[in-house]
Amino acid sequence: MLKRLIMVLLSLPLATALATADPRVSAKRSGDAAQQAMVGKDSIAVISYLGNEYSVRTIGFLAFGNKRDTVTVNWDLDGVAAARIAQSLKAQYAVVPVKLSAQGISALKAAPASLFGIGEESRAAHFCSVLRRETQGKPFSYYVLIVPSQSDYSNTNQIVQGIGIVYRQGIDTGYTHLHALYRVEILDGNTCKILRSDAPRGESVGFSAVLHGATREVDRSWMPEPSAVSADARLKAATRELLEQSLSALLRKMFASAQ
Repeated sequence: MLKRLIMVLLSLPLATALATADPRVSAKRSGDAAQQAMVGKDSIAVISYLGNEYSVRTIGFLAFGNKRDTVTVNWDLDGVAAARIAQSLKAQYAVVPVKLSAQGISALKAAPASLFGIGEESRAAHFCSVLRRETQGKPFSYYVLIVPSQSDYSNTNQIVQGIGIVYRQGIDTGYTHLHALYRVEILDGNTCKILRSDAPRGESVGFSAVLHGATREVDRSWMPEPSAVSADARLKAATRELLEQSLSALLRKMFASAQ
């Protein structure tokens, strides 16, 4: 089933308009329609929990120049991410974008970590336990998760997380980047095994990657005051675009081996 899922992802145009997909459908409200659609089809629950926090970071040329702010934005980034995947699969699969409850988000954030495969089984079991509760026990062939991640910044000891913007002070002008740090994880809905897990790749400055995740270099003028982030239409549009484009590229890379 996984190979057929992968081939469908490769054959469908990822640039298809997202307007017809509604990622805000909760498992409870969509239950009957989803159950009916699943007859004769593999079913997929698409879940994103990137959240509504936006990071505004300055990494100083010296340590005392470091600054970190986190603000709340209502940009529906989870809806954007879930819709990008759902739109790619819905023609041949019963796809249900699932909006998590606050309790579900907290529970997923508490998932145990894994490193080089160690702890992966416990992490996957935790994911499945939470997702089955969130979908009220409805059976799914696969769970597709978009989960937040973090990265060290270039060759510094500074950590950058999730969605946001970061400015690196330099001797002259420095660098400013938008970032979308996340992973896509595909779980078998029956065995709870993680079948695939990967993250987008970022740009490099010199010989060093800026961040291990999706990035876009912008002008210094993009760096906002934290209080102005939520109302910044340019920043909102560019952040959503970065998420969509990086997710499309990541899907192509993740599933290319099935050709």
